[in-house]
Amino acid sequence: MFMILLSCVFVSMNAAAQNNKAGASAGNAPLTNKSRCAERIKNDDCAFKFFYISGSVGTAIGGSDLDVQGAANELGFDVFDIDEDDSRLAFKASIGASLTTKLALELGYTRLADAEVAFSTVTNDPARFFDVARAVRPGAVDGFSLALVYSFYTAEDYFVYGRAGVFQWEGEYDSFNVTANQSLPSLPATDGTDLLLGLGVTYKFADRTEANLEWERYSYGDFDDNLIWLGLTYHFKNEDK
Repeated sequence: MFMILLSCVFVSMNAAAQNNKAGASAGNAPLTNKSRCAERIKNDDCAFKFFYISGSVGTAIGGSDLDVQGAANELGFDVFDIDEDDSRLAFKASIGASLTTKLALELGYTRLADAEVAFSTVTNDPARFFDVARAVRPGAVDGFSLALVYSFYTAEDYFVYGRAGVFQWEGEYDSFNVTANQSLPSLPATDGTDLLLGLGVTYKFADRTEANLEWERYSYGDFDDNLIWLGLTYHFKNEDK
């Protein structure tokens, strides 16, 4: 769905870009991008000259590589009635700085809300089952990211960018015994550092404010989540021309 939407936006940007070329020839209209350096400064010394903040809300669109049956088998149980819900809300905030005319550096915080997996088994050792089943997958995940953002297609009011970086995460394990109607003791949180990838399109609707539509893939341990984000970016004023 995202790729279809992005394709439609890209087609409209191509049309807009043709108009922008004519306008740029006449009025030297600047091209916008995540760095904003090419738009604001006349030389190539862009490193840490321009700063911005972003906030986004998102939702997972599936894509977790978790095999519940296989994971349970590795723990020594055969499970059934599997109900896996990878949909989750997510929130992120970041601060960015220009590096070059097309490259920016971002430091961010991301919170992936609870994802749920329910399943049943037949066992004569329920205590052991409840003990090990808690480790099937983390529920909520949050952490900090450091990423490079490259604007590879730019126009006067639009640009498309890619993102690549690392995600330093911590996962929480919370489980519930439906039969006994009680929560199980939480496992210690796990953590790690994994890859973060993304692709986005931005529309500049005010001098220093932009709307963003993004796809990102977060990896944490043995799991991967694809997320769609909708957010806003605000660029701080800089008079260096």
